[in-house]
Amino acid sequence: MKITILLAITCIFSLVISQKHNEEPPGPDAIHISNIPNLILYRGYKTSNRRVPAVYQLTCTGKHCPWYYNQPKEIKCENRGTDGVTTNWKCTGKLRTGYEFGTLNVQCEGYRYKEDEWVLKDSCALEYEIVKTPRQPLGWAGVLVIGIFVLIGFLCGNNKTGRSNSRRSSRRTSTRSGFARTSSR
Repeated sequence: MKITILLAITCIFSLVISQKHNEEPPGPDAIHISNIPNLILYRGYKTSNRRVPAVYQLTCTGKHCPWYYNQPKEIKCENRGTDGVTTNWKCTGKLRTGYEFGTLNVQCEGYRYKEDEWVLKDSCALEYEIVKTPRQPLGWAGVLVIGIFVLIGFLCGNNKTGRSNSRRSSRRTSTRSGFARTSSR
């Protein structure tokens, strides 16, 4: 008898869970978060809104954000599924050499309430951080290039200081008689 009750509870529980995901959208502009395969978000564009004010699709945080040229024009985020609590996203975008993404936080406006799995279409935004990549050792190629520049600098600097510093110089002048005479200054 206990097994039958346990089976009945399990069936009802799995039916409720499967229906929760397959339920009808609460509105024409609602989409289930798991049905969003990817997002393409743009700098300077705002999200759509229904319950809360619109925000910019891309918001950079951190000390490397004040420089506008560091911020990508667009970022693509791919839905990597859920861990049972939150949806996991992998985001990529073009950053300047020497920088990479730090913390990433995708947020979408819940359709009926804040944590709703049904979200408003085009309401997703990304808050991201830009961090400097760790410096890599130069290696032999880097040392060789630096060595060549040091050698060129040494040779060019030596050429400028290697000129004659004597104040005496000889020069040939002509006289009326047609003979050349050497004078010294």
